[in-house]
Amino acid sequence: YLNDIPIEKSKSYKCELQVVSIKRDSLFIPAKGKLLGYFSKEIGKENIQPGNTFLIKTRLNEIQSPRNPDEFNYSGYMANRQIFHTTYLDTNQCINLHSKILINKVWNFGLQAKNNVINSLRKSELSDDAKSICEALITGFDDDIDQNVMDAFSHSGTLHVLSVSGLHTGVIYLFIN
Repeated sequence: YLNDIPIEKSKSYKCELQVVSIKRDSLFIPAKGKLLGYFSKEIGKENIQPGNTFLIKTRLNEIQSPRNPDEFNYSGYMANRQIFHTTYLDTNQCINLHSKILINKVWNFGLQAKNNVINSLRKSELSDDAKSICEALITGFDDDIDQNVMDAFSHSGTLHVLSVSGLHTGVIYLFIN
């Protein structure tokens, strides 16, 4: 099932998937784990929502370690989030079971609040860069930030502000609410 808000990419939707079982022969064996899924846009964003369950038949790709010593260690970063594999899913590789897994109520509330804030900002008259920076500062969602803006934050030594602020803002919001 989808465990987070999908992120729209140029050719797909990227999202975190929670594995609940693996099919062997005709049996479903309970399993736990996460995986990064890239859904084809043909599947439709309305079908890719947090809590939606899918039956998938696909090859899992292990996230590769960096080949250069100075390269960002994406596999290590994802391992810290307990994600070790990715997969690409098109309409032939997944079936929407049209049932929802009950996500933890606090987590679900956070996802809904995050989604509402992001949608409100996207409807605003702010510039694209301002919208993406606000999304990151308020919710920690930094996937829409332009690479040039990300580089500017990185070179100024303030990149951590984008992700840390979202976390702190969320905690403050919970206390206020």
